[in-house]
Amino acid sequence: MMKPTVLIVEDNTPLRLAIHDCLTREHFTSFCCESAGEALELYKEHSPQFVLLDIMLPDGEGYDLIPVMREYHDSYILMLTSLSDIESKKIAYENGADDYMTKPFDMDELLFKLRAARKRLSSYHDICQVGDISLKVSTGELMCGNKLVLLPPSQSRLLKGLIDTSRRHAVLSLEDCNREIFPTEMHSRRQLHTIVARLRSSLEQIGSREILVDSVYGKGYTLTVLHESRHSD
Repeated sequence: MMKPTVLIVEDNTPLRLAIHDCLTREHFTSFCCESAGEALELYKEHSPQFVLLDIMLPDGEGYDLIPVMREYHDSYILMLTSLSDIESKKIAYENGADDYMTKPFDMDELLFKLRAARKRLSSYHDICQVGDISLKVSTGELMCGNKLVLLPPSQSRLLKGLIDTSRRHAVLSLEDCNREIFPTEMHSRRQLHTIVARLRSSLEQIGSREILVDSVYGKGYTLTVLHESRHSD
């Protein structure tokens, strides 16, 4: 199972390192930064499941990052801030924050919140819908209309990765696959090409008219979503 990923945006170095060490012991993968500019770069690169976001940053306010992040990925965003006034909380939630903790806080409480959120997210993200297909990640059930095929784990995980990557308008590279999708079973380009070919065959078998797995020369693969109207011209 892949480790949950967390982006820690905190300009207090001792606190940032303490959170990072705590999450590492609990088997989270953490990416750390101390500014809004760095936060956006890391967010676009890694699409973390969780964001721990300070409000007062050297180059801006954490509030302003939330709507921008939401354009790329639907992460669970938890504000970690010394601002305890109701107006700050109001602004955070209105901008799209999922939760709010005031410094100083108990590290165990932070872990409780992340574990609870992870359970909810696991259930929510088990069903992926894009174009005319629906994928149940936990079972590999791929549906299109009233047709169903059962994907093997390799195809299911690859399709989930392609769906996630397409939502941030990026390309899924071989390095991404080996680091994030198949971390315990490294694949060569030929092996990955074989899995892609089989996934394409599964999509054809189920009768999808809107989903294409395209090759991007020298880079990797991307998921293209067509509109039904293009097929009826």
